[in-house]
Amino acid sequence: MDLLSALHELETRKVTTGFPCSVGTFLDSVSDKEQEAFNKILGNTKVGTIAIHEMLTNNNYEVARTALYKHRRKQCRCFQ
Repeated sequence: MDLLSALHELETRKVTTGFPCSVGTFLDSVSDKEQEAFNKILGNTKVGTIAIHEMLTNNNYEVARTALYKHRRKQCRCFQ
């Protein structure tokens, strides 16, 4: 396998063991339309992570703020 192929494999690999981050768990618990809307907000750099965290907390969802930061940067278990 050449380096380019190995890098592509790392980029596209998903974790198959363990639990998803709290954002992934939240996304699994809501409807497809809510997932789509939430992912759109996560991708919107004009909406701050603290505001997203407060919205989730105010709506009785337990998502760690650090998990939101990592998930937005695709550095959490969901993207490894």
